[in-house]
Amino acid sequence: MEQRIPAKSRKKPDFQVFGKIFDPVIPGIVTAGLCSGFGALIAQFVPGYLEHPASAAVYWLLSLVSTAFLSFMPAWVGYSACRESGGTAILGGMLGMITGLEGVNDLAQAVGLFNAADPAASILCSGRGGVLAAILGGWLLARLEGWLHRRMPKSADMVLTPFCAVLLVLVPYLLLVMPLTGLISTALCDGVRLVCTSEHPLVRILAGYGCAAVFLVAVMMGMQYAFVALYSMELDSYGYVTLFPTLAMAGAGQVGAGLALLLKAHRTGNTRFAGVIGAT
Repeated sequence: MEQRIPAKSRKKPDFQVFGKIFDPVIPGIVTAGLCSGFGALIAQFVPGYLEHPASAAVYWLLSLVSTAFLSFMPAWVGYSACRESGGTAILGGMLGMITGLEGVNDLAQAVGLFNAADPAASILCSGRGGVLAAILGGWLLARLEGWLHRRMPKSADMVLTPFCAVLLVLVPYLLLVMPLTGLISTALCDGVRLVCTSEHPLVRILAGYGCAAVFLVAVMMGMQYAFVALYSMELDSYGYVTLFPTLAMAGAGQVGAGLALLLKAHRTGNTRFAGVIGAT
C-alpha cells in the first residue's frame, strides 16, 4: 500500500501543486507531440506511405506512441493529482482511466445523457472533461479517502476504505464533474483556438502582446504551470498544441528585446540601467 502524504505537507501554493501534478506528464506531452508531428510529416510528404513496408512501419510506430499517451493522459494526471492531494495515487489513476473508457458511453446512454447522433455534443461521453476532470476527481477522491481513513476500523481500513472511496466518488464524478469540466475545457480550448487562429490581425497582435507581457513574469513567479493545464486540454481535444509555441515565441521576443536594451545601455555608458536589466 502506498504511503500517504502527511496532512501538514498537503498545504502547498496552488501553482506549486499544478507543477507537482504536471511535471511528470510534460515529457510524455513532448514525446507524444513529436511523434504525432513526425507521423503527420510522413503522411504529407511520403506519397503512398502505407504501401511501403518501411514508411508504414515507422508511421504506425509513431502513431502507437502518440496514441498511447493521449488515450491514457487523464490516468497519469489523476494519479499525480490524487498523490499530491494526499490520497492513494493508484486510485486517482483508476478514476482518470475510467474517464476515457467506452463504458462511459453505455452508462450515459442508460441515464439519458448520451447523444448518439453527435457523441461530441453529449452531456456525458467517454473522455468528457479530460485532464480537468481527472484533477478535480483525484482531489475529491483524496479528500474522501482521508475522511474514511479517520473513521474506518483498522481491521477493515485496507479493504473497505479504497473500495468505498472509489464507489462513492465515481457517481458524482461521472454525473457532475465530467460534464461540468467538459464544458469548461471546451470553452477554454475554443477560446484559445479562436485567439491563436483569428482572421483579424488586431486580435492576433493583442494576443501576442498579452503573452509577451505576462508569460516570462509568470515563469519567474512559478505560475507557468497554470498554462500546462491548457496545453494538456488542447492536446487532449485537438491532438496538437498551439498555445505553447505562441508563448515560447513571445518569451523569446521579450528576452531578445531585453538583450537589445542591455547592449544599448552598455554602448551609451548607462551602467545603472544595464545593471537593472542584468539583474532581471
